Amino acid sequence: MSGFPAPGGCALPGLPAALDAGFVREVAAPALLAPGSSVESLSLDCVRCSSPDEAVVGWRLTVHEDGGLRPGYLTLRLAPRWRIAREARRLAPRVPAGGVLVLAGGDALALAFPLDRVLRELGRTLRRARAELVRYRPEHNAVLRAGDAFVHVRAAPLGEVALTATAIAQGAGLRCPRIDGAAGDRVVRETPLAGRPFAGEPRAARAVGKALAALHAAGGGGGLPRRGPIDELDATLRACRELAFLDEELGARAFLVAAELSGTLPKNAGTSTIHGRLACDEILVDGEEIALRGFGHAARGLPERDVASLWIDIWSQDPGSAARARDALLGGYGKELDRRDLHWCAANAALQSAHAPFARARSDWRARAKEIVRLAEQLAGGNEP
Repeated sequence: MSGFPAPGGCALPGLPAALDAGFVREVAAPALLAPGSSVESLSLDCVRCSSPDEAVVGWRLTVHEDGGLRPGYLTLRLAPRWRIAREARRLAPRVPAGGVLVLAGGDALALAFPLDRVLRELGRTLRRARAELVRYRPEHNAVLRAGDAFVHVRAAPLGEVALTATAIAQGAGLRCPRIDGAAGDRVVRETPLAGRPFAGEPRAARAVGKALAALHAAGGGGGLPRRGPIDELDATLRACRELAFLDEELGARAFLVAAELSGTLPKNAGTSTIHGRLACDEILVDGEEIALRGFGHAARGLPERDVASLWIDIWSQDPGSAARARDALLGGYGKELDRRDLHWCAANAALQSAHAPFARARSDWRARAKEIVRLAEQLAGGNEP
């Protein structure tokens, strides 16, 4: 077994096999590999299980083939048997020999990368660009590297939001990757910038704070959607429902925090241009300079939202350094933010991220989710973690 505890709300009969490393190594993967190939190593990469009758499990593979090693990926989709059978028939015209297999008595559909049930352009893009896989979320998005550029293949098309917000950020003097794509494109080329992902270090955090202040003060955000406190709370309630599906007790605690937050809504509706989903990997650090990317969730909203979401992301990686990083962010920001609204936004950001350890296939996901809910409880109560 992978050692990954299944969620309480998912009783799909094929799920135990999909989470079993021995089954994947000995049955699923060999059936999809070319003759003479074998699995050198494998690791559970992602799990998505947000309803009682549907789940997706992703495995990263290292495949021994033609005397060398190559990366591989196997997706196992779980659903009722009638749906698995229908999807296998629909995929058949797109499948190279050995690319798809119905397993576990008809309870699972195994797909060998780059075949994806939703990302129809993935295989064609991979061949044309002669690219290699960087990051992959089955049925959602893939990031490929082709020479000096990154190619994003998305389930949802690139919207006007990303293009508009990137232009606003560049107009405010911020470094951002150049996007070669138009609204409606599902395959987008991004010119990369030098730098490493932000890790919460105070010196870089001050530069990030300064950049956020420039973004939040920038005009031209009239074309962006509004994301006020009610929208934030709606997102939190959706996250609570997902968490309750994974663990009923944790979900109940999360709903209690959300109820408390609903009674303390910020009075400021928020009209600043915000990134909307700021995390460490959306920030690149290159010496004294930083760059922002990933503006697909940009909006007009509370500036505290960006600081709070980044603070919670730093906390999730290193709780001991989060307070110092937050103080450096605020110091670089240079303007007074409402501390009460900051805590309110941080509590929401924490609850919205409570399912992330499960999605990232962490074997300790339940313990990590408990820590995140506890953090949200502290923040909602006005306490410093």
